[in-house]
Amino acid sequence: MSLFVTAKGVTTLSQIEIDADKDWDAKEISNIGSIVADMTHGDIVYYNGSTLVRLPAGSPGHNLQCLGPGKNPRWS
Repeated sequence: MSLFVTAKGVTTLSQIEIDADKDWDAKEISNIGSIVADMTHGDIVYYNGSTLVRLPAGSPGHNLQCLGPGKNPRWS
């Protein structure tokens, strides 16, 4: 089993298909598919110190705010 599924004619990184929903037997990739499955236009993903987290898109007129090192981003 490999992370990358390749095919003839793939010439750029954007053409590579990554299967992130498989069982990785305790390897470092975990539940990326579940984060991406719920995403909509405008969502972002950030690292909260232990895992990847989806931050839903903010309301119109709100800005993404960084609260400094070690803090999670938020909409303000």
